[in-house]
Amino acid sequence: MKSILFLGKFLLGRGLLDSFGAYSKALGKRKIDDSFEGAGMTAEYILLGSECSRNEINRLAAFGKEKGCDCVARVGGGKLLDAAKSAAHAMKTPVIVAPTIASTDAPCSALSVIYTDDDVFEEYEWLPANPDIVMVDSLGV
Repeated sequence: MKSILFLGKFLLGRGLLDSFGAYSKALGKRKIDDSFEGAGMTAEYILLGSECSRNEINRLAAFGKEKGCDCVARVGGGKLLDAAKSAAHAMKTPVIVAPTIASTDAPCSALSVIYTDDDVFEEYEWLPANPDIVMVDSLGV
């Protein structure tokens, strides 16, 4: 059997990060993220450690569950986005991502690359779906 997984929504445009909260509002009201002022949502903040490891993913998911988050949202590079995708999967919630670099497929793939806490490749985690929303702020490009 062959299958193709597609994104729920891919948004590209100048200044999109200013509307990050508004676009993701349909996915949930309580999120793990960095910028949701003015969107009528509650944001919970947690910093990712240095690696996308099982320990970090479990910590993020536990934090989200403890805070009652119904969506995971993250702005960042590949490891941050992979950790967010895996944490959202563990929490059984939607995920919205906004990549800050173009050299990774993390925002558009149903895959997380998992490392040990010491930055050694451990495994691939195949996820059941791609992120629900991917936002790329073109910054006028």
